[in-house]
Amino acid sequence: MTDRAHTTKEPSANPTSGWMRVMLWMGFGVMSLVWALEWQSGQISHWDRWLLPLLAAMCGVIAWAMPRFPAAESRLIMAVCVAINGYLVFVFHATMRWMHADNGQWYHVITMLFWLPLGYGLAFVFLPWRRAMLLSAVVMASVFLPLLYWSWTGGLALWMTADGPLMGVVGLANVLYVVLLASVAKLRSSHAKVSTQAQALHKLARTDVLTQLPNRLAMVEALQRASAEQNQHSPGFCVCIVDIDHFKSVNDQHGHAAGDAVLQQVGEVMRQKLRTCDLVGRWGGEEFLIYAPESDLMGGCGLAEHVRSSVARGDFLPGKPVTVSIGLAAHEPGETIDELLARADKALYAAKSSGRNCIQAHPARSV
Repeated sequence: MTDRAHTTKEPSANPTSGWMRVMLWMGFGVMSLVWALEWQSGQISHWDRWLLPLLAAMCGVIAWAMPRFPAAESRLIMAVCVAINGYLVFVFHATMRWMHADNGQWYHVITMLFWLPLGYGLAFVFLPWRRAMLLSAVVMASVFLPLLYWSWTGGLALWMTADGPLMGVVGLANVLYVVLLASVAKLRSSHAKVSTQAQALHKLARTDVLTQLPNRLAMVEALQRASAEQNQHSPGFCVCIVDIDHFKSVNDQHGHAAGDAVLQQVGEVMRQKLRTCDLVGRWGGEEFLIYAPESDLMGGCGLAEHVRSSVARGDFLPGKPVTVSIGLAAHEPGETIDELLARADKALYAAKSSGRNCIQAHPARSV
């Protein structure tokens, strides 16, 4: 049986970066489509002839680069958010100044007003709350402060003022967009914090404080899942109840601190010596429970003997050997977890009655 250190799982991919890549590829496609449609209709501006393909290419390159350069991911996301918002601001001002909107070229102005909230949404979805607020505030100020000045000086096109305070309504709508997005971002942050706390509490409720192994509740849940998933065609599993021999004398002669240290060290030895698929937990007092999936009675005996001999070779107390007795049983189809554990407990009693520092397996119920 192969020794192993406590296995550390690889960090899972960031779901936010995954969504960002999807949206970047979508942005690449949408910008390319908008460019093609406006080019075909003749409505494309001379700056969009090169800005849209450049921005689409940037989205594609960043989507390609994100999984390849994970250390630069936050900077890449910030760059694309700034670039898209900067593009919207630039094109809006270019349209207002150079396309003579009062001579019938107002299509481009309205188009940019439609797309402006997209920049806010992108910022609040993929940037930290403070950065998103700062970027959105800069974008709004860059668009609506000049509009306010032009309105004050009479520089707006007639169509923008003839039918009422259009710019004021649009500006107010943009403020409400940002307020709504900020509220959603705060709620999302609060939900993530509560979810993290709930996960921590769930783990804490299923972890033994002393040994940091799964506790009795976690082990019972693991056995119940294994029992529910087992059928006549699936491999069986074994349970081993491990009891530290003469543990009371350890506490009496060396103190409870030494006893706690023995519990921690024995638990760590078992965690290292078991297979990656096995699970060991604190069952209570000086007892541990091992769940060994895909193991019949013979395989369980081999695993139990490996654990017993590994503990016996350990140096836990100066001048005093520490040994364990182990009782095991293989799960049978239709057997409840309580019945399985009762059989393993009987086997443990037999091991202790046989002189300790040994293993005993409980035969099948039919035997």
